[in-house]
Amino acid sequence: MTAKPMESRIAHLEGVVDQIGDRLNGIDRRLDGLHSELGSLRSEMNARFGQMDQKFMWVIGINVTSWTTTMLAVLFHR
Repeated sequence: MTAKPMESRIAHLEGVVDQIGDRLNGIDRRLDGLHSELGSLRSEMNARFGQMDQKFMWVIGINVTSWTTTMLAVLFHR
């Protein structure tokens, strides 16, 4: 074996390793973008669930008030 083919093989392997590093960096950037997008979706979803909780409490309050008023009207009709 001569030294020249070994050097070219090592240079080729170094190039391959650089390409793998570049591809992994690209994947990292895409995952970071997805992570930030999921974070914004999470905050938007939390805001909407907060609105739903508030509306649900209003519906429960109205139903309890209506039921209580009906029961009082039935009990104290005379």
